Amino acid sequence: MVKFKITTDNVGRKDNPEPKEVGWISRNLNQVKEVDFLGFKELISSGYTWSTGIFKDGKRKSNNWIEQQVFTLEFDSGVTHNEILKKFESVGLTPNFYYPSFSDTPEHPKFKIVLVTDIPVADEKLSKHLQLGLMDTIGNVDLTCKDSSKLFFGGNSCDIISVNPVSLQQLYDTVNATYISKDKNNIPKYPTLTEYLSGVKDFDLFHEFKYSSPYSTNVKPSFIVNNSDEIINVIDNFDFIKLEAEVNIWKAFVKGKFLNNKEIFGLATSMIWVKGGIARMKDTMIKFNAEGKTEYTDSDFSILRYVKKQKYQPQRLVCYSPYPEDADFLNPITAVKEKRGLIEITGKINKQPLIEAEKLMEAEFERVLEEASNKIYLFKLPTGIGKTRLLETVNATLAFPTNRLKEEVSKRMKINHIKTPEFPNLIDEELQEKIEYFYSVGLTEYATKLVNEISKDYRGLKFKRQDVDSVQKYLKEVRRCYATKETVLTTHARVLHSEFKSNTVIFDECPLNSILTIKTFHIKDLIKLDTPSERFELGTDITAIIEYLIKADKGMVIETPTFTVDLEILSNRIKNNKILSDIISFLHSDYFLRDAKDPNLFTYIQKNELPENKKVIIMSGTLSTNIYKAIYGERVEIIDLSDVEHKGIIRQHTAKSFSRQSLKLSIDKIDTIINTDNRTITFKNFVDEITNAEKEMYFGNVSGYDSLKGVNINVLGTPHLNPTQYVLIGSVLGLKLKPRDLTVKFRTVEWNGFRFKFNTYTNDTLSAIQLDMIEAELLQAVGRARALRENVTVDVYSNLPLRVSTAFVN
Repeated sequence: MVKFKITTDNVGRKDNPEPKEVGWISRNLNQVKEVDFLGFKELISSGYTWSTGIFKDGKRKSNNWIEQQVFTLEFDSGVTHNEILKKFESVGLTPNFYYPSFSDTPEHPKFKIVLVTDIPVADEKLSKHLQLGLMDTIGNVDLTCKDSSKLFFGGNSCDIISVNPVSLQQLYDTVNATYISKDKNNIPKYPTLTEYLSGVKDFDLFHEFKYSSPYSTNVKPSFIVNNSDEIINVIDNFDFIKLEAEVNIWKAFVKGKFLNNKEIFGLATSMIWVKGGIARMKDTMIKFNAEGKTEYTDSDFSILRYVKKQKYQPQRLVCYSPYPEDADFLNPITAVKEKRGLIEITGKINKQPLIEAEKLMEAEFERVLEEASNKIYLFKLPTGIGKTRLLETVNATLAFPTNRLKEEVSKRMKINHIKTPEFPNLIDEELQEKIEYFYSVGLTEYATKLVNEISKDYRGLKFKRQDVDSVQKYLKEVRRCYATKETVLTTHARVLHSEFKSNTVIFDECPLNSILTIKTFHIKDLIKLDTPSERFELGTDITAIIEYLIKADKGMVIETPTFTVDLEILSNRIKNNKILSDIISFLHSDYFLRDAKDPNLFTYIQKNELPENKKVIIMSGTLSTNIYKAIYGERVEIIDLSDVEHKGIIRQHTAKSFSRQSLKLSIDKIDTIINTDNRTITFKNFVDEITNAEKEMYFGNVSGYDSLKGVNINVLGTPHLNPTQYVLIGSVLGLKLKPRDLTVKFRTVEWNGFRFKFNTYTNDTLSAIQLDMIEAELLQAVGRARALRENVTVDVYSNLPLRVSTAFVN
């Protein structure tokens, strides 16, 4: 966890001091403390007075200033903290703390915003340069904040906005743009921050630059150096049409999306090397300001002048574009040079006739059923081959991905069987919500206890009589399912956490999402549980857990340690505080990852075991066989019958990736690209914006549907998962990932019999996990038309090649 120094006193307060006390407080404000984010929050919430600077001999005067790592803005003009946070967002900065002043009221907000930089500043002129520029960038700031020795009173509460320190480089560039906006005709040439900090460029060689601001002092905040920059040849005849087609942030910009300072800065670092690039950016900003779509300020326009003057090298798209697809390219210039969508088949795909595949499937299934073993048999099959038909007469535990599919198969069964029941809908809605809440946050013991309590209220004294009857019936059916030797139909999730009598478990469709459970939680939920008066009740100080997580490296997978926490006390505290995250499951997880973009967000993975003493059969067209082999080793046997001749046509369009972000920007043109007479399966967010899109069927929810059988369809999109999921799965498989393994780039890939370019990991194993999981979702969608047996046409719009495709269109 980042630690930083501040100067403080040793007395906490609950209100503003009396005027006569201020002098005493000022004289005694001489304690230098090194704190982390939690320590600062506690100090401020306890009402300690403090100052951002560290001072010589402990005497808090401007002349004694030594250094600071904290920059603070105070607001008492009536502006709200939400308005100020939006202003920070618009310039691409995220503060670390917000706390209301003692005298804050709803009618007249008074508060402070605190930023902690990643490195301290030990030069007074640079400190003032940053503080004054920050005040002017945000606006409405109390004028006294320009004083580097200013004291700030604490408060009764303090919110952590982010535990990610503010980049000093980004703060430097942001305030420089503000300074430039004050004098459009006199643009200073600033040294880079690295040049200044390393002493290569002397800060004293500053430019005589008149800067009119209510925050000005007699210190010259700007400076100039005569450095010789590397010259890149300016590109003539640049293809802006292709740029718009390939780079999502540019497309968004020229269509009127308002970009923050960080995004403008990033684009400008490429456009200064393109003839007419900066002019085009300026014209675009002026145009949409005039139309009322954007509100670019002088400060925003000054970024263009600043970047041009500095001659920055083109910044990587991944550093500033919010669109994951833009990581395909190094920068906007290289994006125009790249050629995408070419698919090379590296080996002949031998597809067997359907009738032969059916016979082989039946023979292999019969063989596997007769074998006495605890092996895991993976049947990789084409969608529509009739695998579910094989289950209609089997005595086993049959597991399905959803209750809906379980009910559908039940109607087709030809032997006696029973089904695990769904929990009933209770008349008491509050009671229903309570039980659902317990399950959602991992408080299964509370949920089970409450369900049993309902069932034992025989007289209906505490609960509604109908609810008692419903729960009693539910529990009776559950017990029957566990006791019977008949065929039981259940769900993937239940079979992994229950013990059924049959020695054979058959999964219809791939249960990987239930085996490898991935969830998220926010650090704020843990902080809510960190009650000082009860801090040591849990067996382990929960503060220690919070500190451990905040110290965790961002973007790297970490094995979850064993926390010795009293789960009963923790569960009770979660319940009482109405925490929405499943923290209990995190404590039992295998690995976790701290998000690189939002360090307050944590994602974790928990592996649930397949039954060890039973025969397991998994039948699906979307099996990631490599993942199963990596987890279960020699226990796995693969029966791959996926390459089968189809009656219909599956035509794949690979010129674009059609990711979520690229579709969002091209949504108004999609109807000119696809056949709108066809039904379309796509992302859930776009079903209302695409002609003839399926409303109930979308990526993530296509398994088991039969309503599109025999219908021409479009499958529109490349359904990437959150990158965190790939990385966590890789760790469960035993990958010891290093930072370089997490690099994603647009590169040539050889996979599944194809050679093509794709935005994927440089680590081949991690890349294979990613591609397998995207393929699985695409194949599920393609299979809805049942092209295996039906004379239909399926148009797939994705740059991930599928072996099932009969033609590729670039």
